[in-house]
Amino acid sequence: MQEKYPRSKKKSPKKEIHKTVFLLSYQGKYLIRKRPNRGLLASLYEFYNVDEHFNLSEAKNYLEENDFSVCAIHKDKKGKHVFTHLLWKMSGFRVELKDYPRNCGFLLATKEELERLYSIPSAFKTYLDEILN
Repeated sequence: MQEKYPRSKKKSPKKEIHKTVFLLSYQGKYLIRKRPNRGLLASLYEFYNVDEHFNLSEAKNYLEENDFSVCAIHKDKKGKHVFTHLLWKMSGFRVELKDYPRNCGFLLATKEELERLYSIPSAFKTYLDEILN
């Protein structure tokens, strides 16, 4: 005799978000910002990122349009992070800035501070590892 169990619902696909992560640096330090106190990854620190996918020239143009003075920009690794309901697909860029953008909400952090002082979410582990190694 076969027992009847309720059929489990099919999991709905995770919402995919394409992100561009900018590893902004100025004079050997990295720019990070604190996330909002509510929501996903609340109150943790992050690298500058946007919910768009850019190629190299688009990334440079985007930064310059948003008042970052780009000295050099290079493509970095791709990464992904799976949340329970979301999938972040990330592409990264390493960016050396000519000037530190004042009054923009960013902190400057050394490699040592990134490793020991600031809580960077595991979603950005690919990029944090690039800096630390």
